[in-house]
Order: sequence, then C-alpha cells, then structure tokens
Amino acid sequence: MAHRILLLTRADAEFGHGHLSRSVTLAQALRRVPDTDVQVVLLGDETALKHARSLGEEALFHPAWELKWASRRKLLAGLLRRRYPFYKPHVVVFDMYDFADTFWAREFFPQLFPLSVLFGLDVYTRRSPRMERARYRAPQFHYVVNSLLAPFGALKSETGGQKRFIGTDYLILPPELTQLKRWKPAKHQGDAPVPVFLGGGEVVVAPALVKALGGKALRDRRFAFITSYQGLLHGQLPSNVEAWPLADSRKAFYKLFLDAPFGLASCGLTLYELSHLGVPLVLVPVVAHQVSTAGKFSAAGFGVPVLPAEQDFADVLAAAVEQMDDEEFRRGQSDTGRKLVDGGGLKRVIALIRRAVKEASQKLA
Repeated sequence: MAHRILLLTRADAEFGHGHLSRSVTLAQALRRVPDTDVQVVLLGDETALKHARSLGEEALFHPAWELKWASRRKLLAGLLRRRYPFYKPHVVVFDMYDFADTFWAREFFPQLFPLSVLFGLDVYTRRSPRMERARYRAPQFHYVVNSLLAPFGALKSETGGQKRFIGTDYLILPPELTQLKRWKPAKHQGDAPVPVFLGGGEVVVAPALVKALGGKALRDRRFAFITSYQGLLHGQLPSNVEAWPLADSRKAFYKLFLDAPFGLASCGLTLYELSHLGVPLVLVPVVAHQVSTAGKFSAAGFGVPVLPAEQDFADVLAAAVEQMDDEEFRRGQSDTGRKLVDGGGLKRVIALIRRAVKEASQKLA
C-alpha cells in the first residue's frame, strides 16, 4: 500500500512564493521515495498557482478568499474531500502557516484527519488581537520542524507527544540554489553593482534606503535594487541606484549576488539562502521579527546589521558598506555563512516524515 502524504502550503502577495518553492522541492523529493503518493494543496492566489506550475507542480488550489470561510468546517471539508484523491493521508504536512492567527477552528484538522500524523514545517503561533479569532487555536502537531527564527545548529525535544526539531539543520533549500557554485572573492566583482533585495517589506523601508544609498557618502558606488515594487521600478532614483525587475529565474537572482563583491538583503528566507552561498551581506531588517534574525546571524559572525529605524541610518549604512571593502573581512563572512546553513535540511526532513509515516501506518492498519 502506498504511503499517502498531503502537503498544505500558502503563497500569495502577503506570504510570497519562497515557501511554495520549498514545498514543491519537498513534494518532488518525497515522490522519489518508493511507494509514496504526495498531493500538494495550495492556499493562495492565481499568481502563486502560476508559480507552482512553473516549478512543475499541479497543485490543488483553494483561492485565498475561501480562507475567510474556513470556520464553516463542512464547506472546507467538502472541498478537500472532492479535490483530494485519497481522504486518509498518513501524514499531513503544514508549511509556514500561523494556524493560531486564522479562522481555522481548533478541532478542525484533527476531525478531518483523525488518524493522520500532523507535521508542521516552520509553524509559529502567536496570539491575535482580533477578538473574532480568540477562540481558535493551533492544532496539536505531532511533529514540528522549525528552521527560520530558530537557533543555529540542531535541537531536539519532546513534550506532550509533540516532537520538535529546531535549527537551520532542517532548512529546505531550493534545488537550483544547491546546484550553484558558492561565492568567491574575484577581481571582476569590483566592477559589478551591489545588489539590493528587501522582499515583501520594501514598500516601508525602500524610500529611506534609497535616500541613504544616494547620499554623499555612497554616491560614488553603484547599487542595483532588485524589486517588483512599481514605486521603485518607475520612480525617480539617485543616479547611482538602478531598479531591476525581479528575475524570472531564481538561479538568475542568486547569480546577481554571486557576481558582486557583496550585497544588501533583508532577513527573511533569502538571507538563509545567501548565507548558504557564502555571499557577504549588509543586513537590512524590514519587519520586527527580522531584527532578531539579523542579531542572531551577526552574533554568529555573518552579516553587518543596519536598522532603518535608527536616526543615523545613513551614516551607519555607509560605515557598513565601507566595512565590506575589506577583502579579508568579506572572505571571513563568506566562510562563516556557509557553515551556518549546510544544505542538508531536505534529507533530514524527509527522514522525519518517513518516521511519521511509519507511526501513522500503525494507526491506519
């Protein structure tokens, strides 16, 4: 009998597509395991569905608006049952979704999948200030694998029947990244513009950053702002700052950083990926939790953090960029970054899922 795995992931304008790429990577790797059936259900928007198809994944699709009605459990249960080819999966994998901050009812998933092992990838719960959500809680996961916002290295614990595996050792990297050669100091890098990427929070941080990049201290340097933000692509920029459309190919995106002496980046998933490649970085957190992430990477010896909210932001940024002129410093940053994210997370997560499948097989026998 084939082992059945259901993978639920969300991707839309708010969440971005990085985690969708990771989910597809995991699904495609699991399908290479003998006697394993995997179905991906995408909760998101049409752009995310198009992206999933570009990655070779025909995911079942629930539009984002359906999430608003998810508290009507019979509706969503019916949707899943009709569209999902096998109703009793051994393992249900939830990718990067804060279930405490949604309209999912507390007992919904245990009732829908009573014999399945619930497996959470980077699931973080937080209290919601919205009163209508106060009575909903995250489901009780049997396994939780957290890599983002987590300590470096690997930690393991088990409490109340929940097995937790924490650390960048469990970070799933996209395959196109692991195929690339890592960053190396080279003379031609001095001629390349410094790439800048902020991700989803750029609307808030970009104006202050662009102003600082075009300031007196940095106007002799060239910067390439990689973005989908129309305000930058069609706005007035300093003469030393260019706006480049976000590359269609993820591999092309990485190469912009690999061909440069260093880069500027926010502290989401891209930071972990560029750390694996060993690209020296000035870290520009764009949302609150990224400040903590920047501090952890910096304390471990990778990245120079610069906080946009600081009054002397422009001066601190100029000093950080100047620090990157030291080739020995950049070389040390590169070596440290590669050690922090080793790229073996996919195999480790698959091993844990196979362990969960064995547990579920006993329930379903």
